[in-house]
Amino acid sequence: MYRLLREHEQTRQRRAQATHPAKQKPELLATGPNQVWTWDITKLAGPVRGVSYDLYVILDIFSRKAIHYEVHPTETGELAKAFIDHAIAENNGIRPGAVHADRARRSPPNPCPACWLCSGSTSRIPDRTCPTTTPTARPSSKP
Repeated sequence: MYRLLREHEQTRQRRAQATHPAKQKPELLATGPNQVWTWDITKLAGPVRGVSYDLYVILDIFSRKAIHYEVHPTETGELAKAFIDHAIAENNGIRPGAVHADRARRSPPNPCPACWLCSGSTSRIPDRTCPTTTPTARPSSKP
């Protein structure tokens, strides 16, 4: 039977194949200044081998303007919160509508400034705004 079906090119999967829709990534769209800010921390090499500094930078996504930057010898939640406060002060007290952060792992267990800034009056997109609350590893079912 299958030999005859193959000769007539009739062998194929006859069941309906399950197709899953593509996951839609959350996206922040800025149509004007001070709607969406993004922030990041980058390591800078120091003057001596083994010494590094952390560059905190916050940008306005719409204008690509650097709102504020600071250099610190370490990375902590308190410094990040103060950095966001200084950025708002530098921007004449204007708060953004949302703050976007990458999902990089932060070394301190303290909440990120995006959590602090996004709570209350500002908007938040799950899994993209807050890198500290995004689960990075799933528990294993093996004993």
